[in-house]
Formats: sequence, C-alpha cells, structure tokens
Amino acid sequence: MLETNYFRAWLGIAAALVASSALALIGAAESAEAAFPGKNGKLAFDSVPPGQGDSEIVTLSYKPNGGVVPEDPDPPLTDNTAQDSGAAWSPSGSKIAFERNSELWVMNSDGTKQTRLTTNSVIDSNPTWSPDGKKIAFVSERDGDLDIWTMKPVPEGPTNVPQNLTDDSGSGAFDSDPAWSPLLPDNSTRVAFHRNGDIWTVNPANLAKEQITNEPTGTDSFPNWSPSGRRIAFQSNRNTAAFPNAGGDQEIYTIKARPETPGTGDNEPRRLTDNTARDEAPAWSPEGFHIAFMSTRRDNNLEIWVMSTLSDDNAVRLTNNRGDDEFPDWQRRQRR
Repeated sequence: MLETNYFRAWLGIAAALVASSALALIGAAESAEAAFPGKNGKLAFDSVPPGQGDSEIVTLSYKPNGGVVPEDPDPPLTDNTAQDSGAAWSPSGSKIAFERNSELWVMNSDGTKQTRLTTNSVIDSNPTWSPDGKKIAFVSERDGDLDIWTMKPVPEGPTNVPQNLTDDSGSGAFDSDPAWSPLLPDNSTRVAFHRNGDIWTVNPANLAKEQITNEPTGTDSFPNWSPSGRRIAFQSNRNTAAFPNAGGDQEIYTIKARPETPGTGDNEPRRLTDNTARDEAPAWSPEGFHIAFMSTRRDNNLEIWVMSTLSDDNAVRLTNNRGDDEFPDWQRRQRR
C-alpha cells in the first residue's frame, strides 16, 4: 500500500481521476474538520520527523493575539511505526479521533486510552465529530466505492453499525474529506465533503445533498466550517479570470455555506492566499478570527501556519521542522 504521508495532500486532486486510480489513493486521505465555537485551544497535526517514514500526532499551543511563536511542539501523542494521521478534536476538546494505518482510532487529549474503532480489510479514514460528540463521520470504501459514513465513537459492532450518508451507487461519485458543521441556526447540522472536484453538503437527518462550489477549471477540496457555520474554508487549484492560477498550485478560499453561481458574482468565494507555494488544509479557529493551514511557502517543506480569515498578509509560521508538519485541527479549549 502506498505511503499515507506522500499521497494524502493530493486526495482532492485524485478525486478527479477515474475510479480505479481514486481507490488506489484513498488510503492517503486526511481529515477535514469544523471549528466548534469557543475559546482557542491547542492545534493538533501530523508530524513527520526528519528521516522518519511514519507520521505521529502532535499538539502545539498558540495564542494568535500575543506571545512568542513556539517552535517546539508538545511531545508526540503517538509514538510507533504506524502511520498516525488525521487528528480530529472532539467538540469538548477532551478526545482526538485519528487514522492509524487505514483504521479509525480515538484517544484522550493527552494520548492515553488509544482505542481502535474499526477493524476490516477496507479503508476507513478522515474522521470528523458531530457537534454533540455522539458520532463520527468518515470516509470508507466498505460498500465498494468511496462514501461518507457515520458511527458512534466506540468500537464497531452489532450495536454500532456504520451508516452511509452519501450512497449513490453507480453514479461514479467519489466522496472524501468530510467536515461536520457546528449546530446551525435551524438546529440542524450538515457534513461538508468533496465530491468529484467540488464541495457538497449532506444533511445527516434526511440525507439531502447540496452542491456548494461549481468550478470546472480545478478541484475544490478539504472543506472546513467556520464556528458560526456561515462560511466554509477550502483549498482549490481553480484557474479563472477572477482567480488566475496558471501554476495550478493549491490556494485557500472561503465561501458562504450556500451554492456558488459562477458568472453571476453571487456567492463568489474569497481568496485568502495567492502565491506559487502549496497552501492547503485550512482549519478555522474556534474563536473564528484565524485559520491554520499547511504550506511550503518558506522552506519548501510543509509547516503549520496561521493567518487571519481575510488574507494571509500577516501569516505566521508556527512550526520549524526539517521534516513535514501537516493537516492542522484546532481544539476548542476544555472547560475547567
């Protein structure tokens, strides 16, 4: 099986490929999340130390409005030869769901009580929590193609059978990168996800789906909800008159959480980054004023950065790793 760390950043692009190629790459999936509203806590991310072939889950404390930027994260929460990736904070900030060698696991925020949730021969990846913490959505090919599924955050079994949210058998759809919304004003939720190059949402209560982005010139992927639920951040290599991108590199955008209508100016995305580096995997802060992301803009290796939700003019690099630091997710600070 291809190494997770090498391919996961290209999962969104792989969605545009034929099904056989896509299935070969889904093991490289990474998580996409939502910021549950509250005070900012720690950032969790994948870290690949120099010379090491596997990734670990690491956390780091950062206060966007003051203080020294740390270069040394906390000790790794995982430490083994497996591929540990896709850290997803629970709404309470007390647990982290993650992927280990294409299975789902969950652990306490300090790395204790690591518990395996799925055990099968297919790929289960990209965990994301419901806002009440009672379920996890994830990507799986357990029915033969790639769909978004949900289950309770306890080991799979007769009383915890995963349910398919996006089953469109025979349609050729390729679904990945799920991100569960906060509780919305109408007391409902949505799971944003990537389908064949665009961002979609699905209502877990009635399975109604809605296409959000509509851009044939590129691939929109890795959605991430704002803590208010009003906007969705995503990465894209779209190349249009409004957003020229001749190099085809990934940039970060936000959009209102309703359908884009190209050519009309209605609900046009807001572009936050514009350079020739890779800017990917946005993660909204719980307080709603900053977005963490991964980028190659400094040393051509992936580091964790933070910018405002309006632009990257004052972006700050948080990590300094000769390896790669990837796919951040922002914790809502635990209540004391």
